[in-house]
Amino acid sequence: MENIKNNIKKFIYSDYYLALTAAIAFLAWAFNISAAGSITLIILGSAALFFADDISPVLPAVLLQTIMMRTNDINAIIPYWPYYICTVPLIIVSLTLFFIKQIKQRGRPVTGKQMIWLLTAAAGMILSCIFCSAESKEYKYLSVLFAAGYFAAIIIFYFLSLNYIDKERKRYIAKLFLYAAAAVMAEMLFYYLSVPDVNHAFRYKTIHLGWGISNNISVYLIIAVPMILYLAVDSKYAWIYTLVSLIACAGIVFTLSRGCILFAAIVFPFMYIYALIKTSRKKSIIITFAGFTVTVITIMLIFRYGVWELFSGMIEKGFSDSGRIDLYALALKIFRENPFFGIGFFGGALDRTDAHNMLMAHCTPLQLLMSVGIAGTLCCVMMYFCRFFCFFRKCNLFKLFAFVSVLVFELYGLMDITFYNIDLLMFLYILIGFSEKTDEKDDISTEFINRAENKIILKLSAGNKFKRKTVKDKSAE
Repeated sequence: MENIKNNIKKFIYSDYYLALTAAIAFLAWAFNISAAGSITLIILGSAALFFADDISPVLPAVLLQTIMMRTNDINAIIPYWPYYICTVPLIIVSLTLFFIKQIKQRGRPVTGKQMIWLLTAAAGMILSCIFCSAESKEYKYLSVLFAAGYFAAIIIFYFLSLNYIDKERKRYIAKLFLYAAAAVMAEMLFYYLSVPDVNHAFRYKTIHLGWGISNNISVYLIIAVPMILYLAVDSKYAWIYTLVSLIACAGIVFTLSRGCILFAAIVFPFMYIYALIKTSRKKSIIITFAGFTVTVITIMLIFRYGVWELFSGMIEKGFSDSGRIDLYALALKIFRENPFFGIGFFGGALDRTDAHNMLMAHCTPLQLLMSVGIAGTLCCVMMYFCRFFCFFRKCNLFKLFAFVSVLVFELYGLMDITFYNIDLLMFLYILIGFSEKTDEKDDISTEFINRAENKIILKLSAGNKFKRKTVKDKSAE
């Protein structure tokens, strides 16, 4: 019996388990049986809790729920609620036994350094929604519910990752991002292979997976690439992880999300250079990178007319703002008219009827100012700053690559509403909470950084010696 238990435990912490959850998510999406796939993952994750040492094996079962839905319409899921309810006893029993065991082993949980700022932001945003200038009471109530649900989700994931993920799970957490990205790219490929006209799909950027359109899909990939590359730094399979990260980068291009492509092009080269410097398997990574680059260039040259036709729509758009400047101006106008508490998150002020009539400013800072005004925005400031603090205390390689994932997410938020992506924020708050608890410090410096530091130290010490000598000479006079 003990042997069976150990084998199950070994399985739920293995790549096979992560691959299984990703495969279930993809197949449920591909065959449009999202409810069946969702319930399967719930049962799988709940069962894993009976054998797990920490909360890690539950994470893929929960987070991959977000990429298997073929529709954003909640009404399509309502008929399946009786089946979901049947899983509630299993969930309650598994969670109860798990937390009893964890409290006995780990003692009382901690709240964490960021909890106070998360609660401050939650209180400020909810109060702003209560006093906002929404068009109707219904929109005001919806805004309050959205803000409460938003913070409940990220606080739960922050708390769980801070207290109930073992410190040695760095690679497991990184692999969660890898397999999530693999499932997303499989869905993208399925979509492009099944559309009647691929050229039309590319030219007019029609990709829609149900749970997300091009920009949402791309954000999944840009936060995953740094974690995949982290796996390549100290692995005997460095070439595989490097190749997967490059394929994910290609996936970002095929989403046609110009914002994600832009920030990936700015940030990722530095990340790849750093990974190459730090890895002990430089030859493997260089050969993989060179081989991938040559292959891509060759394909582009051979099929140059086809490539141009595929990407002509995005190329023609270039750096056009796609109406964003007008949206920014309108958001500022609304903010000036409702400066203190904003107008809430719902209503028709931007003439939007999609996404349950959410107001979209396509810029996270402007979105906050417009929706919750100065009061709500000020309460959120420290929450945003604190997202980065945890990565620089006793920094290690995992924290450095996790920092890049959060950084590109926030950079892209300057030209889109990453603020609304609760599903992605749950991924990020796993990184944030887990990074806050890990204190294993390793050498993240490179020879270049060390030489630069030594030169600065020598110059500073030489300057101090000169100052001391000058003071002594003057005192002697």
